[in-house]
Amino acid sequence: MPASGGTVIPGIVEPLELTGKPKSLPEPTDLQRRLADILPRGDDPQSLRKAQDDIDILIQQYPASADALSTRLMLSCEIKAKDTSINISDIDAIIRLQKSAVTRDSMVPEPQLRAIKAKVEYDSGDHKRAVEDLDSAITVDVHNADNLLNSGGVKPENKSDPCSWYEPDLDRLIREYPSDYRVYLFRGLYYLVFQRFSEADSYSQQLVSDFERAAMLNPKSPLPQYFLGKAHVSTLAVMFGTDVHAPEKRAKALAAYARAVQIDPHFIPGYEELAETYYEEKRYREAIKNYDMVIQADPKAGGAYNDRGLAKSELNDSYSAISDFSSAIENNDALSAGSLKQTYENRADEYVKVKDYDQAIKDYTEAIKSLLGEEIFLMNIAQVKRIYPEYIKVSDDALCRKLHWMFFQNMKYEDFAKQLMDTTRQDFDTFLIPDVLVKRGDTYLKSGDFRRAIIDYQRAANGFAYGRKVIERWHLLSKGPQKELYVDSQTAEFNDANLAKFWIKEVDVTKVGNGGYTVEQYAVECRTRKINLLSFLKYASDGAVIASSSVEGGWESTVPDSLGEQLYLGVCR
Repeated sequence: MPASGGTVIPGIVEPLELTGKPKSLPEPTDLQRRLADILPRGDDPQSLRKAQDDIDILIQQYPASADALSTRLMLSCEIKAKDTSINISDIDAIIRLQKSAVTRDSMVPEPQLRAIKAKVEYDSGDHKRAVEDLDSAITVDVHNADNLLNSGGVKPENKSDPCSWYEPDLDRLIREYPSDYRVYLFRGLYYLVFQRFSEADSYSQQLVSDFERAAMLNPKSPLPQYFLGKAHVSTLAVMFGTDVHAPEKRAKALAAYARAVQIDPHFIPGYEELAETYYEEKRYREAIKNYDMVIQADPKAGGAYNDRGLAKSELNDSYSAISDFSSAIENNDALSAGSLKQTYENRADEYVKVKDYDQAIKDYTEAIKSLLGEEIFLMNIAQVKRIYPEYIKVSDDALCRKLHWMFFQNMKYEDFAKQLMDTTRQDFDTFLIPDVLVKRGDTYLKSGDFRRAIIDYQRAANGFAYGRKVIERWHLLSKGPQKELYVDSQTAEFNDANLAKFWIKEVDVTKVGNGGYTVEQYAVECRTRKINLLSFLKYASDGAVIASSSVEGGWESTVPDSLGEQLYLGVCR
């Protein structure tokens, strides 16, 4: 069992990523639990109205709860009935409460709240106020402004529902305010949502026309140029490089972003897009200059530090890249959990380049730990034990309690254990965890720690179908002018801390294309510093066995500076 109030299971040498402080998660409040119980499991009108009635009662007890008021708002939007009013004062209260809260996390972000408020005003006939509030919603977060106009459809729709904006709404605003540049921005952003998934640039002419019209009406605002830049590179085909016109479109985007920051030299989103586009164009020095502008404006911009570090990495400026990744990690409040994991991995990659293997291993471990926190709930307990055979003899309950303590303290243990110990669930597969395990394994090999390297390779292969498909069995141990040594990770055995058994492949690099190679099975006894050649096979270049022996050579002491000592140090350190 784990030690009381901790994560340690006595008698187990535990993997690094399953030690240390547990994932910090806030315990759900009584209100949050009650809200979770109230939320309907379906979207039928009766369930939604029942949930809304329950929320109304709960709000009487918690009138100053942003979560409760947000829940009522979203239920009202989902019901979409004329007799279900949406109170603007509730939206104002939610925004006010969120701004005064210690934590700003919310189920409904402020820009979305303002966009909903604007639609309520529009539906009530106050179109002028609607324009003001929709403009406010966009300027709060211009990066995601198009998503505020996302109606959830796959194409423009000729309809109008509460809380969501549609084509007729925006067309009407343009008819009513033809000289207001903002209404053209709104409609352009609406089409930008659908352009992202369009294969034939179906909406590009309309949205570019709207943004250009907005730019003409207000040449002093950077927003039309900024959104025009996004319009040129918004499709998935450009993002993934399958659009043959991608270079031309990126050039147009760069020109638009440059005009945006020329109009307003303090317009940071423009510099961010310039930096990202330059990076995609492999113009890393220009990208770095623009990341500099972003960081100068916001010294806590964790994402900008990470991305500048990537650009420096491409220029082989590893030490400077490490510094940027470290700054990104220090400013982790500005990073999502996934981004933080990636930054640790990025920094580890650079540490490998400068041969600081210990620091690289620490960072890869942080990345693995972060991934486990996100994905272990999708696994089953048998799969966990295949990844971490250290726990084979530990009871399922003890291991579940450890994992619950490490990663899911905000969840009832009974619910967590039921999920992990469900024997009907199939293994979870992913490339994320195996890839980082292999990177850490490679780093262990470079540092001369063969045992831990092989264990990481085996974790990736034994735990995930993806790992079994892609992980090579032979891994380079050393490379000299005359020979290369490889170790087989598939058949290596570590029965205990004292004894190791494994196969080594020795390739004569002076005879590549002409000669063959030799594979030898060794056993190493760590306590006595002895090694035993168990068997060997010698292959010709055509793969034919030309010599073999299964007669043990006998235990011999390791000789300094010999292959035996190299293997001993690799598995016994």
